[in-house]
Amino acid sequence: NNRPLREGTRKGHLTTYKALERFGKFKTFDDVTLQHIYQFDLFIREEQTCTMKGRPIIRSQAAIHNYHKRFKSYVAEAFRLGLIKENPYERFQDKRGEKSDTLGRKKPPRDGFCVTVAVLPISQMCYHYE
Repeated sequence: NNRPLREGTRKGHLTTYKALERFGKFKTFDDVTLQHIYQFDLFIREEQTCTMKGRPIIRSQAAIHNYHKRFKSYVAEAFRLGLIKENPYERFQDKRGEKSDTLGRKKPPRDGFCVTVAVLPISQMCYHYE
């Protein structure tokens, strides 16, 4: 399939790649184990990172699912090519989740007016010094 990637798809795969780099435990194909996938899941759930503007990023379950969805496609291809003996994603339990706000609450319906005020713990705040 020589169809060009859409920009959003490319960015999503690049975001997953960078998260895998920060996680740092997938160095060889032998490292692609169920245990490491569960550790990666915990890593992306707990990682405290910020946007370019310094706002904290808190990932929803749907966002976490997207990291796995992207990585899983590469793991499946490695299995298909015989680079790994088993596909650990066949035993990994992940739920897709519903779209929610960054604090894990369901988003309110679009009709009507709703204002949500959230106070983040200091441990989740990011500061950038130049």
